[in-house]
Amino acid sequence: MPPDDISQIILDELRAHREESRERHDKIETRVRNVESWQSNADGKITVFGLVGVFIGGFISWITNLFHN
Repeated sequence: MPPDDISQIILDELRAHREESRERHDKIETRVRNVESWQSNADGKITVFGLVGVFIGGFISWITNLFHN
């Protein structure tokens, strides 16, 4: 087998490996973006639920103090 054939085989394998790596990287990047998006949405929901909880607790406390006085 001439050296040029071996070099061509190695180059073809490297190109195939590079293409597979690029495809995996694209899939991982999509997953990471989805997780980041979900986490940012979750943070907003937790904040809203926390504020609603504080409001409801304050309202119940105000009603309780109103009837006990």
